[in-house]
Order: sequence, then C-alpha cells, then structure tokens
Amino acid sequence: RVSRPALSRSRPADSEPVIPFRTQATLSNPFELLASMARQATYDPPVRVESGTRVVVTGASKGIGAALARAFAERGATVGLVARTESDTADLPGEGHISLVADVTDLASLAAAVESFGRVDVVVANAGVAHYQDFPELTAERAEQMTEINWMGTVHTVRAVLPAMLEHHSGHIVAVS
Repeated sequence: RVSRPALSRSRPADSEPVIPFRTQATLSNPFELLASMARQATYDPPVRVESGTRVVVTGASKGIGAALARAFAERGATVGLVARTESDTADLPGEGHISLVADVTDLASLAAAVESFGRVDVVVANAGVAHYQDFPELTAERAEQMTEINWMGTVHTVRAVLPAMLEHHSGHIVAVS
C-alpha cells in the first residue's frame, strides 16, 4: 500500500500539473519524479509464509501456479489448490492441502470453493491461458476465452476473497500477469 496526500482539484492555468506526492520534481524529468515518489512511499511489511499460513492459488494444476503451490507447501502453508478438476492437483508435497474444484470464470463456483477453504491469508490469482499465434489467425472465441480467464478470472478471484479480508483487516492479494 502506498500512502500519499490527497490530490488538489484546482490550480492556476499556468502552474505545473499537480503531482500526488510532495516533491520538487516536475513532469519534465520523469526519472526524478519516480525517484522522489519512491523515497516518500511507505509499504506494508512483506507477508510471512510459514506453518499455519493459509494460501489459495488459482491455476494450481501446472506451470507457475503449481510451482508457487509447491513453494508455499514447502514453507509449511496450507494450500487451497484451485483447478478445474481435482486430479489436476494430486501431486503437491506435504499434508493438509485442499483441492478446490472451480472454474475462475464462474464467480459462484469460485466463491463457494474459497468459502469451503476457510480463512485466506494470501491469494494468488494465477489462472490464465495464452494462445500464441499470429493475430490474423486468432479467432474471436479464443480471444474471448483469454479475456474471460485472464481478466475476469482475476476479478472473480479478488471478489471471492476481498470481503473477508476487509472484514478481518488482513490478507494479501497477488495477481500474476
């Protein structure tokens, strides 16, 4: 989380644009502006993943999701493995992991799966697909599928966990893109 002062809504027409950080940098020097913003930003401490941490990973059946799930499991976390079929998540090391059968394009099934897992300390919105081909050969159906899974799947994942995280004033959301 980055803390910053509120933006001013009015300024004289001949003045510099309002920058949302207290700085002498101008938009004519973007590197100076970014450096100034970085010096003033405050960040929450990193999440500790250890025994007792409860993590949900979407797209946990292969690739980055499977690797992240294994890494969380090796640190002692209990991992909720979201995949379209239970057999896709059978080989995670460790104990206490839960297969959460859901399709990220279906908010109701994803929310039910997350609710069955219980408290979520960390969620990794990782599910995604890519169709690598020349654009003229990309069909509308394949483009819509990528949008539904990659974009709406992330939105659904956040919607499934955010209310409880806000209620408990805790939790971390990671989006892989």
